Amino acid sequence: MNTPGSFPFAVLNDLHYMDELDRPWLEGMVRQVNAIDGLELVLVLGDLAELGTREELLAARDILTQLRVPYYTVPGNHDGPPGRPTGLGPAGLTTYNELFPNRRNYTFTHKNWQFLALDTTDGSAYRHLPLTAETRAYAAHAAATLDPQLPTILFTHFPLNPSIKYALSDGYDLLDILSPLNLRIVFSGHYHALTETPAPLLANRPHLMLLTNRCASRTRELEDTANQRGYFRCMANADGSVEYAFTQFTL
Repeated sequence: MNTPGSFPFAVLNDLHYMDELDRPWLEGMVRQVNAIDGLELVLVLGDLAELGTREELLAARDILTQLRVPYYTVPGNHDGPPGRPTGLGPAGLTTYNELFPNRRNYTFTHKNWQFLALDTTDGSAYRHLPLTAETRAYAAHAAATLDPQLPTILFTHFPLNPSIKYALSDGYDLLDILSPLNLRIVFSGHYHALTETPAPLLANRPHLMLLTNRCASRTRELEDTANQRGYFRCMANADGSVEYAFTQFTL
């Protein structure tokens, strides 16, 4: 029997690295995350860079490699050059793909928890776009091949709740595709605000929460009034539940 383990992890989103002025801030945040007792992995929900340049992405990677545990990224709409039309697929993320290989659509398992990472970007589009055919096909493949019993965590850049500004237009369709899985929580970025939405389509999963978080960026605008920046500190429990708490960071 594959019994899930318990472990702490962290979730960062929207670093938006622009220049060397951001380095002390983001490195300080990494040090704070590294201090989490028993930390085992970190999820990073896209927009590592601001303009998607090689210099920005290299700097973001250098900062993230200071994490003392494995980290797992997905791309954001800022992780390629601005002004990219939709329909380019991975061609619009050439540098991201080079520096973060195999980090668009993928899965991994940790202590009998399944993690599903999905690339929800399409060019530089930033609001109410649908999933690309590639990502939709990968989600369907994951739903058919992952263990339906193991607790599963989904992480994306774009929010799934279409009522949230800048969300996917078909995020609830994605939940429907993934309904065969034991989905426990969804972490998303992009919106720069803390939101918690119960998933409406999965009546057999009343626990399922769709989350967005305030951003890790030093300077980018925030969409809620708390005026706080930081990350989620999380605990995956052996009973399949996930605890999470916003953790503010200041220098």
